[in-house]
Amino acid sequence: MNICSARPDDGTIRSTFLLPSGPDAPYGWRVPVTDPARRTGPHRIPSPQRMSTSPRTTLRSAPGKVLLLGEHAVVHGEPALAAALELAVEIRHEPGNATLRLRDSGGGLDTRPGHPDRVGRALEAILQALPPEAGSGELTVRSSIPPGAGLGSSGALCAALVRVLEAAHDLQLDPMQRLTAALAGERVFHGNASGLDPAASLFGGLIRFVRGTPPSIRPVTIARPLDLVVAQVAPGADTRRMVDDVQRRIDSLPAGGRAILRTIGICVDAAVDCIGGGDLDGLGQAMDMNHGLLTSLGVSTEALDHAVRLARAHGAAGAKLTGAGGGGCIVALARPGRLPDVRSALAPVSSLVHTLTLHPTP
Repeated sequence: MNICSARPDDGTIRSTFLLPSGPDAPYGWRVPVTDPARRTGPHRIPSPQRMSTSPRTTLRSAPGKVLLLGEHAVVHGEPALAAALELAVEIRHEPGNATLRLRDSGGGLDTRPGHPDRVGRALEAILQALPPEAGSGELTVRSSIPPGAGLGSSGALCAALVRVLEAAHDLQLDPMQRLTAALAGERVFHGNASGLDPAASLFGGLIRFVRGTPPSIRPVTIARPLDLVVAQVAPGADTRRMVDDVQRRIDSLPAGGRAILRTIGICVDAAVDCIGGGDLDGLGQAMDMNHGLLTSLGVSTEALDHAVRLARAHGAAGAKLTGAGGGGCIVALARPGRLPDVRSALAPVSSLVHTLTLHPTP
C-alpha cells in the first residue's frame, strides 16, 4: 500500500489515506490533486475553484462525502448528517466538440449524453436540467473516490459535472439550480436518491440535510475537534438494490419500519446537539445506536460489524457503517489522541483507510 497525506496549508480538514497500489489497485483510484482550502460556510473543504491550464481549459472538482448518521432514513424524509471528504472527482473541460464527450484519464470510459451506460444517461439528465449551451466540449474526469464504497462517488461526479459546465459556459446558476441538475444525474445511478450526496459535495463542510422541494440544508456548529476514521472493509454493494431491499423490509412491517426510521432521525438530531455541545461520548453513543438500527434493517454485514467492534476496542467513542451498507465502509469517531490507534487497528482489515478532522466552528 501507498500512504499518502494531504496537507492543506490552512484548511480544517486534514487527511491521511491508504490506497492500494500495483496491479490490484481498483480502477479509477487516483491520488487527488490537493487544491488550496476554501471557506464555505463555517468549514473549509477542498476547493472547487478554477485551475485553468490555458484560457480555453476549465478545471473543477467536487469532494466525496462520509455519512455520519442517517443512512436510508434520509430517503424517507428523516434528517441525515454528512461531511465532505478530501477524496474528490476532478473534471477538465476543453471546448471543441459540438456535442459533449466524457472520457476518464485512465482510458476506460468514453461516453456521450444519451449513451446506454449509466454515466452517459446521467450526463444526459444533467444537461436536460441546464441551458442548451452547456452541451458542447470535451470532458476528462479523474477520481480518487473508490466507487461503490458509500463515499459519494457518483454524487461527486454529478456535482463536478455541473460545476465544470457552469464555469465553462458562464451559466451563473444559483445553489438550488446546481443541486437540481446534479440530483437529476444522481437519480440515474441510485433511483430514489434523496439528494444528500450531491448536496454534501456542492455545499461542503458538515451539514444536516432533509430531503424536500427544496431540501433543508443547514451547516452544523462544531464545538470540539472531531477525529474521524473511514475504512473500506469490503467491496461495496449496489446502492439502488440496498435502498430497494430496505423499502421491502419496511413494507413488510410498516409500523415497525417507520419507527426504526424515525428513531434514526432522532439519533441524527441528538448527534447534532452533541457536536454543538462538545459531547463526544454522546455523539459516539448516537453513532452506535444508529449502527444497531441499520443492522435491524438488514444492511450491515459480518465484515462491517467486525470493523465496528475493532474500532470501538481501540479508542473509538462510536463507530458505524456508512453509506448504503451491504459492504463498503465504516466511520469511527476517535477519542482525543486515539486516532492513530483506531487507524492502525482498521488498516489490516481495510483496503482504504482515510482520516479527517473536523475542526471547531469559528
